[in-house]
Amino acid sequence: MEDQKLLTPEEVIQATKKQLHTTVPVQLPKSMDISVDHHLTAETSSRSNEYTIQFIEMNEPVPINNDALKNEEANVAVLRGMKYNSMSTAAKQINYQDHSDSEGEAVDLGFGIKGYKDAGAGSQFIGWNEGRWSLAMRALTEQGDDLEAEAKKVVQYLEKHTLPVPHEAGMVMLDISKTGGEHVQRVAWQENNAVYEIETPKGYMEALKVAVSIQQNH
Repeated sequence: MEDQKLLTPEEVIQATKKQLHTTVPVQLPKSMDISVDHHLTAETSSRSNEYTIQFIEMNEPVPINNDALKNEEANVAVLRGMKYNSMSTAAKQINYQDHSDSEGEAVDLGFGIKGYKDAGAGSQFIGWNEGRWSLAMRALTEQGDDLEAEAKKVVQYLEKHTLPVPHEAGMVMLDISKTGGEHVQRVAWQENNAVYEIETPKGYMEALKVAVSIQQNH
């Protein structure tokens, strides 16, 4: 385990690529944020047409795919790549929505971007589009104006940081509802006949940072 201590999170991410045996072009983030005094490791699985990388932070250094990780949950992020038979099949995996078709209340999110707000079943939602991306955020009804404020933060962040350019579409699904449990933040996009997914139990900004880091890594 001594060798693992020498690996930075960036080096761990790159090392996961060597563990994958797949025909799917692998897309990896350049970096990931982990807790202070923790160590990043990963558990990988792959087949010809798909791969999954579960990134895990541990108190002690643990080598990638070590048996000690079998019962650990991916507390940093899960990255997947899946190849389909056609671009049209891949496109069906992306829940892209043109939010301007929504009947929700129009909201100015800044930078010329209009969001559409809706509510139901104790939740409130806001959705908007940026380029080839469809973005949606959920909060509890009692969170009031939190939803709009957080959506504006996302728009502001994406003005300075670029998501991967999907071919043809991508979706971001963020959950800020305060119910005490963990919420999975999800980013997915199509690249021809492949689909890539990022899921994290951390906050929505962590999901965006990982996705943006993939773009920078090209």
